[in-house]
Amino acid sequence: MYNSGLTYFTEQMLYQVPVLLAAILGVVLSLINLKRYRLPALLALVGSAIVIITILLVTSAQSYFYSASFTNAAITNNTYVKIANGVGWLGSFARGLAVTLLIVAIFIDRKRVST
Repeated sequence: MYNSGLTYFTEQMLYQVPVLLAAILGVVLSLINLKRYRLPALLALVGSAIVIITILLVTSAQSYFYSASFTNAAITNNTYVKIANGVGWLGSFARGLAVTLLIVAIFIDRKRVST
């Protein structure tokens, strides 16, 4: 399987590269447009930052507990599964918040089209 948590972390981060690149692009574009479209750019900036932070924290936590489940007798398989599920739920909640902010950023401060 994996020799260490670092190997697990590296592999999991490789799977996240497309999302990380999109989030980094979101941060860059938000910063570029911050003066012109203040509120939408700010919401997109926060949403993109949440995506990046969530990926790093969730992957780090999962790697740590994965490694600890082999080296620490106090963390049994059942305990590891519960912890991994909790970390996964927190990550899903954070990603949901980020997507919500990005969606709101699209539609906020739009001018009405007169019909």
